[in-house]
Amino acid sequence: MESKNVENELIKKAKENDEKAKLLIIEKMTPYIRKVAKSYFIHCYTEEDLVQLGVVSVLKAIDSYDLKRYTNFFGYAALAIKNNYGSLLRKEYKKSEELSLNRTDENGMEIIETLFSDETLEDECILKTQLIELRETLGLLTKEEKNFIIYIYMMKHGGIKAYSEKYGIKYSSCISMRDRIIKKLKKGMKELE
Repeated sequence: MESKNVENELIKKAKENDEKAKLLIIEKMTPYIRKVAKSYFIHCYTEEDLVQLGVVSVLKAIDSYDLKRYTNFFGYAALAIKNNYGSLLRKEYKKSEELSLNRTDENGMEIIETLFSDETLEDECILKTQLIELRETLGLLTKEEKNFIIYIYMMKHGGIKAYSEKYGIKYSSCISMRDRIIKKLKKGMKELE
């Protein structure tokens, strides 16, 4: 308990701008600061830069530490040091133009995994062209014909018979519409070739 009182007196003196007390606290924290600084790599910062940042963090922790609220200054300061390193790392990461190939994208895949593919650039271009052509061809259909395709083939509500019953259209008319749609799509695809 006596060491806790000594620690509190030291912190109290440091909060009152006693330089010797601040230096003693920094000396006690320096081995920890060096250890944590070695575990971080932040672009354009040397290990000594990070140690200095750790010292600044300790000085800020002295100013913000509340003797009545907290019971362990050194734990408080250690957390402040790690938080400041983490904050600096996030800030530098955001403004960094360098990318790691091991960084993950929004789907959780590493960038390096997306670089190697069985598909070639030519395959990708062909696929995009085909999709554009398909959209253009579908543009030839009326709204009713598009709804027919969506109902029958995409939503799978039971086929042509269900469509004819739901919309009160003769079954034979629905068959004719299907055949007309197929002809339009074939003609549109041939024109695009």
